[in-house]
Parts: sequence; C-alpha cells; structure tokens
Amino acid sequence: MKTLFLLRHAKSDWPENTDDFDRPITDAGHTNAGRMADFCNKYASQIASIPEIILTSPAKRTVQTAQYFAKSLEINIMEEAKLYNASEKNFILTLENLTDSYHSIILVSHNNGISNFANTLSEEIIHFKTCGLAVFQWDVDTWAEAAHLPAQFLLYTEPSKL
Repeated sequence: MKTLFLLRHAKSDWPENTDDFDRPITDAGHTNAGRMADFCNKYASQIASIPEIILTSPAKRTVQTAQYFAKSLEINIMEEAKLYNASEKNFILTLENLTDSYHSIILVSHNNGISNFANTLSEEIIHFKTCGLAVFQWDVDTWAEAAHLPAQFLLYTEPSKL
C-alpha cells in the first residue's frame, strides 16, 4: 500500500524586490500551516498511514510550510528541485524515483502544478487553496506502479474547512 499526501504551500507574501523563489509565508500562513500539520498528524493516525518523509520544492514558502508538518509528524524533509513550478511529469518522476521502503509520503509544491497533478490521479477534481491537503492511496508495492495507475481518493481539506 502506498499513500500520498499532496500539500500546497501556506499563504505567501511577495515583498518588494523579492524573487518568487524567496517568497515567505505570511502570519496567517504560519497559523494555517500549524493547524493543517496537526490535522494531518491526526488523520494519518486514523488511516494508519503516517508519512515517513516530506519531499518539498526548495522555494522558501514550501520549505517553511513543510517544517510545520515535519515537526508535528517528527519526520525529515528532503528538498526536491523538480517540485518547484512542477508539471505533472515532474510529480510522476518524483514518485518513480522514490525508494519503495517508504509507504507514505508528503509532497509539498505549488499551484497550478499540484492541482493539475492531483486531477490526474482520480475522478475527483481539486483546485488547491493555499495549505490545501489531498490524500490518495494505491494498493501496490512500488511507487513506480503508483505513478502510472489511478489512485483511490481519500480526502481533500484546507484551513477554512477545519
């Protein structure tokens, strides 16, 4: 069984003279990331599929968001360059290259790529709000298999729904 948590970064700011890559999350983004991380921890326990690692875009806002989840779940973060401005193909490549010893992971990225990718996984249509979280599952042994098969949609939620 493979479980994928897809997470869009928390609400970000765009200070003057700041490149897109270096945009930080806002105060509300910090609050929401903490709330969503705690929700994720409880939900993952309920479905008995606690994420074992977080792969995140290296952009500042995604790393900041991932840090809340890493703290709540007590797991490590690994930056993955392919997740910055990612296309569906980048997400597929990321999954294909995962070690199969991971059964449950979190990918943290950006719109529109994360919404587009999520919408290829199942019949569910999702447009990720900031700090939105979707969960998908496959009854397979490898991430390479999962990357090319339809998934079972388990959940989509966002801060305003908690």
